[in-house]
Amino acid sequence: LYVVNIVFVSYFLLGAVRAPYFNPRLRWWESKPRYLVQLKAVVSSSTLNQKCTILDISEGGAFIKTAMPLLLGDVVRLDISFLDRTLSVVGHVVHCGRSEVKGYGVQFLNGGHAAKKAIRKLIETFAVIGLETRPRRPDWVRDFFGWAMRLLTTGQGFLPELPKKGASNKGSPEEAKIFFLNRHNRKKAKKKDRNAA
Repeated sequence: LYVVNIVFVSYFLLGAVRAPYFNPRLRWWESKPRYLVQLKAVVSSSTLNQKCTILDISEGGAFIKTAMPLLLGDVVRLDISFLDRTLSVVGHVVHCGRSEVKGYGVQFLNGGHAAKKAIRKLIETFAVIGLETRPRRPDWVRDFFGWAMRLLTTGQGFLPELPKKGASNKGSPEEAKIFFLNRHNRKKAKKKDRNAA
């Protein structure tokens, strides 16, 4: 009996098993509601600007549909248009593709108190008007049996799979702000030069 207890406790001391309890980004069971929307926006990367459609959005991020090629970790800016207002949010790509729709998952970076407040107000507006939310993950019973079948058939799943370090941390929020400000200033200077000529 002591051996079983020691093995059980040792399992929960493994870093991969312990991580979700100490890293809020890995706690899928605490995720914020994602509202299904069809918002027009412009996505800007270091080299391109292109129109896109936001298919779902939450306080932490959005899923966008765009023809612009993006890579995991790319820092992007979304200029979201809603009710004659434009909200600019900086984020980075954390997910590519989806089986039904080709698109990208963008996690919002900490853009300061004002940006967080603006996103929260936008999300609260969606809640008040009663927009549909994306279905949550399957209930724990189905989730457990799915995990057990995966473990028995493939041998995978005994330890949780953590995101690789550095895969989604490319570029800090400060670097992204500096990049977009510099780019904006360059565009402004070019426009002045054209007007002066």
